[in-house]
Amino acid sequence: MRLPTALLAAACLIPAGCAPPANVSTVNSADTLSFPVGPSYSPTPPIVNTTETIVFTVQNNSTNSTSVTNIPYVIVRDKVASPPFSSATIPSIGPNATQTINFTVTESDGMPHTYEMILDPNNTTGAVNTSSNTQSVTIDWLPAASG
Repeated sequence: MRLPTALLAAACLIPAGCAPPANVSTVNSADTLSFPVGPSYSPTPPIVNTTETIVFTVQNNSTNSTSVTNIPYVIVRDKVASPPFSSATIPSIGPNATQTINFTVTESDGMPHTYEMILDPNNTTGAVNTSSNTQSVTIDWLPAASG
């Protein structure tokens, strides 16, 4: 037996009838961006007024062999998000591939600082899992040797 269109439309207006659950989102790709290894920095030890290179390694753990393109990221210093310490875009990461991001910084205050990389901060790639999109490293800057 077919229900009249008006009856079907009325049924969809009933709460929880035809509306999708509030926690469902549209996914553009089946990727999960993550950091397969911890960040590194060099040279060590970090000394004030010298340039340190921080390396973050990003992986696309695609579940359906999808490449991810134009992945925005920000690097924040000491949890200060605006403006970001640095921001850029990773052009592309193939399925199950990695990409290294080198970031340089020089500090002069001799204080420890935390540098945090946030992948796709606004979820523009439609990642399946965004819980692994953040990684940080704290660098304890040592005073320059006197003498």
